[in-house]
Amino acid sequence: MKEVIRGDLRHVLLMGLSTGGNAVLGFMVGIMLVRALQPEEYGLFSAAVAVTLVAQELVGRGINDAMVRLGTDAAAGSPARVAEVFRSGLVLKGIFSLLAIIVFLLVPGATIKIFGYSRLRQSFPALMASIVGFGIWSFVLAWHQARMSFGRLALVQPVYNLLRIVCYLAVMALFPLRWIPAVWIMAGTFFLSVLLAGGEPWRTLARTPCDGNLFRQTFSDLWRCSGWGMLAALAFVSLSRMDIFVLTHHAAAQKVAIYNAAWQMMTIIDLGTATIITVMTPKVVHCEYRDEMAQWAGRTFFLCLVTALLSSPLLFLAQWYVPRFLGSGYSQSVPLLRIIYWGNVSALLSFPFVGVLYARRAYHVVAAIQVFLLAVSVPAYILAASRAGIVGVAWATFGLRVANALFILSCVVLLIKRAPRRRWLAARGTT
Repeated sequence: MKEVIRGDLRHVLLMGLSTGGNAVLGFMVGIMLVRALQPEEYGLFSAAVAVTLVAQELVGRGINDAMVRLGTDAAAGSPARVAEVFRSGLVLKGIFSLLAIIVFLLVPGATIKIFGYSRLRQSFPALMASIVGFGIWSFVLAWHQARMSFGRLALVQPVYNLLRIVCYLAVMALFPLRWIPAVWIMAGTFFLSVLLAGGEPWRTLARTPCDGNLFRQTFSDLWRCSGWGMLAALAFVSLSRMDIFVLTHHAAAQKVAIYNAAWQMMTIIDLGTATIITVMTPKVVHCEYRDEMAQWAGRTFFLCLVTALLSSPLLFLAQWYVPRFLGSGYSQSVPLLRIIYWGNVSALLSFPFVGVLYARRAYHVVAAIQVFLLAVSVPAYILAASRAGIVGVAWATFGLRVANALFILSCVVLLIKRAPRRRWLAARGTT
């Protein structure tokens, strides 16, 4: 058991260093944009990013989690099956990228009504490119995660934010940065990141012949495995950015900028959550018995708790670092940050446990939780925004994240209790 914990800690430390570096780079990107863009333009950029985050989930976490689950050597059973899993993933990402692009092209008016400001239409070409680029880039990351190549993953993960910094600095050295070029840079750096990440996935797929029958069976398996996950991920990200979508209908872009600046400072916690998910999800795939899942849950909660404690300076030092990093004009973000912080911590302490639900094939449970909370969030955010503005929206965000955490942890406890017990099965086999 101690060796297992040491292995988890080693992998988490490795990914933590990578994610920590990525968090610092992402933090620098956020600071650069807040300072380079006028508040109104930063508000428009924030709304465009919110739209992108939702659309990207069509080709993101749901498919990636399914590829990781089915594409590990132990789960797949053969190199040919591994190749077909990832080949199927690419095809599925291509299909949903095309569907997203069709929506942007055919119904831009309806899209604007949903997402608020009419000026967002100017960003749609860049958003479409971003969806495709993110799908390919996240495919590369999922490949290394499924192979448990955490060293390689730790190297390639920060490339995207590093390239964004380089590109933003290059543009700002020549011209004043505007919000539309900022969105195009966000999209273009996905493609540059894929080029710099190396060709291992593509070489492996190229030298593995495609077996038509195996591909069809694998594609069917991947779709069954990813369908609920895609719905859950899409609903979760829609839920996490419904605050921005509602604010675009109830507040000026400058207010959206102040709110999103507070939210941006909390992305470090979300990256810590992503690190634990990245390391621990492949490990829970092979847990079949109650004691295995309970041990995995204990190790995961320990890692989440340590990460939460390490994030506490974000709360206690907010009054000091927000005006220094973002400028005195964003001091109004401090009280919002202190509210949103606790919601993000509750997500940190709960969301990695979704891995148990995936291991027990309870994809529909995850999707049901997220869809239910998404439905509740719309009236909750509208009521909060109309009565208390951005402060009310911050409290609504906190409440919804805590509710999400309680639902997830309750379902995980029930599933672990219902899992078969190793000793009971062994005893039954000898009778």
